Amino acid sequence: MDGFININKPAGMTSNDVVVRVRRRLREISGDKKIKVGHLGTLDPAAEGVLVVAFGRATKLFDAFLDKKKRYAAEFTFGAETDTLDRDGKILSEGGAIPGIDALREAAKKLTGEVWQTPPLYSAKSVNGKKAYDMARRGEAFELPPKRVVINDIEILSIEGDKAVVIVDCLGGVYIRSIARDLAALCGTTAYMSALRRLEAGVFKLSESITLDAFMSLANDGIESPGNAVLLPLEYISKTPSVLPFFSDKPVVACGEGKSLIVTLGYMDCVHIGHARLLNAAKTAADIANGYADFGGGQPERSEKTVYTAAFTFLNSPFAVIGRDTLPIYGFETRLKLFDCDFVISAEFDLGFKALSGRGFLDALLKTGDIKGVVAGKDYRFSENAACGTEFLEEYLKEKGIPLTVVDTVLDCGGQKASSSKIREYLTDGDVARANALLCRRYRVSGEVIRGTQTGSKIGFPTANLRPEEGTVRLKEGVYLTKTRLAGKTYDSLTNVGGRPTFDACGEYLYETYISGLNRPLYGERIEVEFIDRLRDIIKFDSLGKLTEQLEKDKRLLPGQ
Repeated sequence: MDGFININKPAGMTSNDVVVRVRRRLREISGDKKIKVGHLGTLDPAAEGVLVVAFGRATKLFDAFLDKKKRYAAEFTFGAETDTLDRDGKILSEGGAIPGIDALREAAKKLTGEVWQTPPLYSAKSVNGKKAYDMARRGEAFELPPKRVVINDIEILSIEGDKAVVIVDCLGGVYIRSIARDLAALCGTTAYMSALRRLEAGVFKLSESITLDAFMSLANDGIESPGNAVLLPLEYISKTPSVLPFFSDKPVVACGEGKSLIVTLGYMDCVHIGHARLLNAAKTAADIANGYADFGGGQPERSEKTVYTAAFTFLNSPFAVIGRDTLPIYGFETRLKLFDCDFVISAEFDLGFKALSGRGFLDALLKTGDIKGVVAGKDYRFSENAACGTEFLEEYLKEKGIPLTVVDTVLDCGGQKASSSKIREYLTDGDVARANALLCRRYRVSGEVIRGTQTGSKIGFPTANLRPEEGTVRLKEGVYLTKTRLAGKTYDSLTNVGGRPTFDACGEYLYETYISGLNRPLYGERIEVEFIDRLRDIIKFDSLGKLTEQLEKDKRLLPGQ
């Protein structure tokens, strides 16, 4: 048995407590008394929500989970502080000021992006081989150094009395308790986390989870039933949004879904920080509609989700149809892996679509399903010659009784608008570091490894070769520091982008990746290569010896070398 269980952890249990109970049940089902079971990211005892439990070979996929997005709903209590930064700790002070919602929203902006965060003293961090929480309980004096974390968005939904409800979208390693402390400090007061619910961990969502009690009470045949979707296969970790056709005469119900949708509008030839803000706004609207941000009604069950998120995009490149030589950053299949939503509504951009009026486009969009809300950026344009904007959109939706959320332009750290055109410029210049600062996930290429000339293997530097995605922007030729994902594991790597002038003056543009610690043929296997930084230009060498010497120098730039 290999796979995952998406457990809706109750508050009051440790993550290890959950693993122990699930392990016992899985051993009863399988008869395998040695089956390995573990979780892919702990939840504090006071927290509830998604806890991904892995079993069998899936326990080795922790690396594949490290950069996965997490989403939380939290309740922060202001005006007091505890030693643990949560409700279970000892009260250290009371009577602090209660900030207003505007002050909190301004403070939240300062805590988003790639930021330094100091973990709580009561945490599982290791200090000289000892757990920080053990040292804190014994009253030992110590400090934890801050670490770099990525917090994509902090949305302050409301504040009533001394309690604020907050949605946090982040990558792994972020402490929500620390956000409560830091938000309060920026507002000149104190706070602690009084409730926490994990809504998502990668592709695993609260709406598709099962409570621990429900899992333990299922009969053996119920657990293993495909329709129950309790034991999730290894490939589930690569799940992508379901695709809905745009010009279908069938509503979503006829596609076997029956879901109400909050729809995000835009082309989105990648997913940058501006697109993420749009997708997060749609998710927040759905979270509120589904009661996931309500801490007064107990633990939500998996069946309670009735409103889902969807993103509208194009299957092909509109640039080619309108005669522009601009290339998209990613093709549809790659974008599908990056969209953080439940469904993708896909349309073919052709001359017929180009000629659609604003009302014609929106009439067709509403045929897709039961649209409960729409999200768009304030500069969103649509219809023939981009004649319509958010004013027309708002007027149309008002007629239909559908709310519109307009999201302000997102700026980069230099105060410039985050845009796909800027990312394209950075990529063609080879500046992947600046491109990555705008992208939600590092620039990447993926595909099936093809057979090359095998020259690299002959000189001790075997490479896995990929062809570029057809019709997409080309990264500037050069040698890059990269990370390569293969079968759930991540490896340090170096990638030559472009030709091979030492061997072939007119060589094909390829991605040739040397993967540190891996020395076997990968032909026919799928890999994903993430680009971190450009190291140098491609050089034509006079001999294999000089090429090998340079490759050894490049190799020393890999972490751990």
